[in-house]
Amino acid sequence: MMLGGWRLGAWVWGLLVGGGSPTPNPQSPTPCQVPGLDSLKPKCATIQVLENRALPNGRKLNLRVVVIPPDSGAELPDPIVPVPGGPGGGTIGAGNGWARILRSARGHRALVLHDPRGTGLSGELECDFSEGPSRPGSYVRDFAPPARVKACADSLAGVADFTQVHTETIARDLAEVLTALGYERANLYGVSGGTRQAMVFAKLYPERVRTLVLGGVVAPGFRLPLPYARDFDRSIRMLWADCAADTACARAYPDAPGDFEKVLARLERGAALVPVPGAGGGTDTARVTRDVFAERIRSMLYGPATSAEVPYVVARAAAGDFMPFVHPLVPGLGGRTGGDGIATAHYLSVTCAEDVDRIREADRKPAARGTYLGDYRVRQQVEACKLWPHAKLGEEHFEYPVLQIPTLLISGDADPVTPPRSAEAVRRYLPNSRHVVFRTGWHVPFGTPCAARLASTFILNRSANELESSCSARLTRPPFKI
Repeated sequence: MMLGGWRLGAWVWGLLVGGGSPTPNPQSPTPCQVPGLDSLKPKCATIQVLENRALPNGRKLNLRVVVIPPDSGAELPDPIVPVPGGPGGGTIGAGNGWARILRSARGHRALVLHDPRGTGLSGELECDFSEGPSRPGSYVRDFAPPARVKACADSLAGVADFTQVHTETIARDLAEVLTALGYERANLYGVSGGTRQAMVFAKLYPERVRTLVLGGVVAPGFRLPLPYARDFDRSIRMLWADCAADTACARAYPDAPGDFEKVLARLERGAALVPVPGAGGGTDTARVTRDVFAERIRSMLYGPATSAEVPYVVARAAAGDFMPFVHPLVPGLGGRTGGDGIATAHYLSVTCAEDVDRIREADRKPAARGTYLGDYRVRQQVEACKLWPHAKLGEEHFEYPVLQIPTLLISGDADPVTPPRSAEAVRRYLPNSRHVVFRTGWHVPFGTPCAARLASTFILNRSANELESSCSARLTRPPFKI
């Protein structure tokens, strides 16, 4: 749905917000049809929670839940609950992947898929910061254009209280969901931003967590996006080293780091103007700035397929061809029509309250000095948060106790956003943990067969000490695009 040039998810929120009594019989999910999950006999429920728990007569939100029954008939009482990343993601749309990854752990346990408030089917709060299909070149844009941020905040102000979208409210929602479904304890599997959600849930309800699996760990004290610039440099240096060690990649791109610096220097002198097909057979122009190029290359390092394309995209740009860079960003040319699956308004509400507000001015220059990305991403989010209503949280929100919950930590060695040191920092709070680092070049290798086996075995046995994890050292990048 388009309104004034930005995509609006508030219509979903409006359908799912209600008043009156809670949903009847929420303890009994009913058989339903869910795309991609029908063969697993899913059951659906809608659990009603207060938007603001301090206002018992206030607005209520309906949270969508899908329960995948265990493969066998005998169900153990503690289900597996994936906790989505972002923040701003959900798990229902990715349910088929979760069911596959955790198949061997689902023999006697249900899989509970949920979309947190303001995401997915639970009232997605989405902004489109481009100007839409009529201006395809606008999909190549800054991370958070101020005018678009302000317009989106204004458009959603009547249907959502952004001050009630933060990790603690989300964790309390999940507790109510599990209670409504009749589950006292759960096995939580947090991914990326979901690791913070899982840890906050464990802090609030330690007795309700049987096991924790945390992949791509966001450590307490993390202030997104302050470390991004230095971790980008670290990750891309590892990619260049892997390319140089690969015969085909080294032959095709003999000076990949030099090509990258050449492109940044060229864009420093002025943006590249790239024609893209427009509506009605015309053309539009995408404007590639140095900041946009560096941030996009950083984001490409998150995934195995996109990271394998980085040397190719950089080499083509160094030769003056920015089409391979632009096309994946524009729907219809290669970009995803539905975006990246992250509800932007949810993302801003959480990160402004829990990360950006805690970035000190004195920390910004040292974090950016001498890096490829510089202070671009920090600057973008600081300015966006000045325009975005969000919660003001006390220091107690950021304090964590020591918990003895059995925990498996998973990292990728070249992760550009949550590198292994982040998981190591968590171990002081989770001493009954084991950290497995995968030889990969991307963020959160949780979908690999090795990680799936380790997580499932851990959930079944409730102990990480006996895990045979040598497969993590044998995982490699997919072939580089030549």
